[in-house]
Amino acid sequence: MTAKIRSVLVTGAAGLLGRAVVSTLNSAGHRVTALDRVDAPVPDGVRPVVDDLSDRERLEHLLTGIDGVIHCAAYAIPQAAREDIVFTGNVTATTNILLAAEASGISHFVYASSQSALGLAYAPEIIPPDRLPVDETHPCRPREGYALSKHVGEQICAMVAGRSSVAVTALRFPVIWAAERFAEHTAKRLGDPAQAAKSQWAYVDLRDAARACRLAIDHEGQRGFTLYNIAAPWPFAMAEAEAKLAIAYGTIPMRAGWHPGQAVFTPERARQDLGFLAEWRWTPEGIERIAPE
Repeated sequence: MTAKIRSVLVTGAAGLLGRAVVSTLNSAGHRVTALDRVDAPVPDGVRPVVDDLSDRERLEHLLTGIDGVIHCAAYAIPQAAREDIVFTGNVTATTNILLAAEASGISHFVYASSQSALGLAYAPEIIPPDRLPVDETHPCRPREGYALSKHVGEQICAMVAGRSSVAVTALRFPVIWAAERFAEHTAKRLGDPAQAAKSQWAYVDLRDAARACRLAIDHEGQRGFTLYNIAAPWPFAMAEAEAKLAIAYGTIPMRAGWHPGQAVFTPERARQDLGFLAEWRWTPEGIERIAPE
């Protein structure tokens, strides 16, 4: 199905993901409004707005004539600010923009959530998942304010979708890697095997993350609330996968048909529903583009 051209508001448009989403939507022919609290350059044809997400009435006015929202604005890591500020800031911003979208009759809303909502990525020690692979039905047990803010954000999304005509999609991203920071990203992951296990060896290239946002906002069949893992299907630097899993997690249930070496944090639902297939594979040696099957 060919997607309609949408007028889309992107929050956090000056951030890492927001910039890529704005560029991807603009290149695809969408009419884009880029909202951020800082003034930053935008591509030709994009409407920039400098504002924050603190005032619902201002947001409702801003959403006049907008078809969809992609909400990327957030404190992106637990260390971005004091824990209470991260939690309240993220939850308040998500609540304000969602309620404004509902009041304005927005048809599609995409929420940039996080793998951290599970409560595993920033846990003080490696906590094995309940089962493998980790899909969207895995329980969330947040252990710090950032993870809790993302989990609560998903619940707010489900609430609004359940009582209105807004189709809400939450995308759970693992760490998002930008190609120009290849050496930094890979060295950090390779140098911390425990964190790799906490994060289920997951990552997503920035270009794939932005494309997932476009696929979600364009998805005409979406109704209600849907949650998707968005990740590369190739665990990063996970040679001898079976042994690594056993060392990190011990013995835990595995779904029939799944085997070590496949994505531990699985994007299978996004592939089936949205047609999302990651195109960029990262290895310690470099980044390669994988042609769609």
